[in-house]
Amino acid sequence: MPARRLSALILAALCGAAPWTAAQQAPATEPGYGPELEGFDYPYPVQQYRFASQGVQLHMAYLDVRPAKPNGRTVVLLHGKNFCAATWKGSIDALSGAGYRVVAPDQVGFCKSSKPEHYQYSFQQLAANTHGLLDSIGVKQATIMGHSTGGMLAVRYGLLYPEQTEQLVLANPIGLEDWKALGVPSLGVDKWFERELATSADKIRAYEKSTYYVNQWKPEYEPWVQMLAGMNRGAGKRIVAWNSALLYDMIYTQPVVYEFPLLKMPVLLLVGTRDTTAIGKDAAPAELRPKLGNYAELGKRAAKAIPKATLVEFDDMGHAPQMQDPKRFHEALLKGLKSP
Repeated sequence: MPARRLSALILAALCGAAPWTAAQQAPATEPGYGPELEGFDYPYPVQQYRFASQGVQLHMAYLDVRPAKPNGRTVVLLHGKNFCAATWKGSIDALSGAGYRVVAPDQVGFCKSSKPEHYQYSFQQLAANTHGLLDSIGVKQATIMGHSTGGMLAVRYGLLYPEQTEQLVLANPIGLEDWKALGVPSLGVDKWFERELATSADKIRAYEKSTYYVNQWKPEYEPWVQMLAGMNRGAGKRIVAWNSALLYDMIYTQPVVYEFPLLKMPVLLLVGTRDTTAIGKDAAPAELRPKLGNYAELGKRAAKAIPKATLVEFDDMGHAPQMQDPKRFHEALLKGLKSP
């Protein structure tokens, strides 16, 4: 299937068109995308924030969606490790429809943003990059919403910029436990690089089905599989895999769980309790694996540690509740957003 045809199907799925047939779930000829997701269409116009960081010129792609009837508030959406700004389509629609301006960046190292050859990744650095982007477009106060790895980044952003963070929303954030302290061995950047070079659509799909969607699969999930796999089929696969390896090492080595008591703003925790995500779990000792990523327990533990937390649990959902059951998730989100 030509890449142009696949892009058309992706846009149809994003816009709520008829679901793909079973034969269309895995395209016969799978697309290859550029290292900055060239060839993959986003549901809204992509803008670029250009800046210097660590001695090099970089850019962050971002979506800035203005509501038809603004309520004067902004929500910033921070994607997870295997996600992009485009995967926030449903949340952008729900929030903008309720009057919120929505800004959704691709972090450096991800998706349509720069993939530097050398970069010291830290959540502090990504938070500073995001803060610079928001300042450049006139956003001084915002609700910061992060999913998965984006939840770790949202926590760091809230710690660094508490006066500019009205509220944090954490949707199945990772980092609710310190895997290295629990006994998950360090893989290191080189091993992560080997793993990322060996990724495939089949591996991505199998992992997402079991962890994100509780062993259920819908045709509308397939574009996100092809989005990730397509970069690893393209000519820039090595720089994509290298940045991915650096990012995995950041996630493993920089837990934020110990700083939850320091958060000063209201925090809304939206947690699918069937989630089992834990970085490096498959490399952990067999006896340890069942104890990792227990979100039915981790969500409650996080809520107790965060001074102004509100916990909403979805007992039948996995790691991506905003995609598994968008209607129920967004009802809870809009209800839980606090007035400044």
